[in-house]
Amino acid sequence: MKKEKHSEANLHAGHRERMRNKFIRTKGVGFSPHELLEMLLYYSIPRANTNEIAHQLMTRFDSLYELLTEGDYHTFRSVTGIGDRSAVLLALIGEIFKHSTYTERKSEFLYNYEDFCRFFLNHLQHEHADEILMLVCLSDDLEVVRCERIETGSAGTVKLHLHKIAKMVFQANCTMLVLAHNHPSGEAVPSYQDIAETRLLYERLKMLEIELLDHVIIGNGKAYSMAEHHDF
Repeated sequence: MKKEKHSEANLHAGHRERMRNKFIRTKGVGFSPHELLEMLLYYSIPRANTNEIAHQLMTRFDSLYELLTEGDYHTFRSVTGIGDRSAVLLALIGEIFKHSTYTERKSEFLYNYEDFCRFFLNHLQHEHADEILMLVCLSDDLEVVRCERIETGSAGTVKLHLHKIAKMVFQANCTMLVLAHNHPSGEAVPSYQDIAETRLLYERLKMLEIELLDHVIIGNGKAYSMAEHHDF
């Protein structure tokens, strides 16, 4: 039994070291939200497997943005595996995030298709391993209010979930948004599925008085505006 526990501890230690080295090497690029949380919890949970705890946190919250802006000590404590130290750590980072976001954020405005493409090309052109869906919420004067990666998966698996997207827009107190996703090993051209799902999402969002301004496709260092090409 002691040998088993020792072996399990070594396994966790090796995994954590590999995750740290990967994070340092990539600067976190390509990490999913639950992997970032898993690593963060290393510093408050020294021995247990934090991967499962991170998954439970992401089940409780729809996104990292929601976790950081709406989570508090008591909410975190209600998640299985989160103790006092972890709850304080998460709540503290949330407060730091809100302070930096709302009091020190530099304004950025996206006025047209060219701006949308430039913005998302900067964020997604180096992503070659996973397909990533990003969302930007814009104020009435087209200022960026919220920017977040909302889905990560293998090529062709990322979906446009109406409930999650609408919820994020309402949380940002906005009525306009722009979406983008990358084609990790393909061209910056929308697939039939991209066009069909975007058209359906556009109509459903319009019923909620939310305007989808564009859906940008990133691939091979180029950006494609679906709105500019009248794809929806």
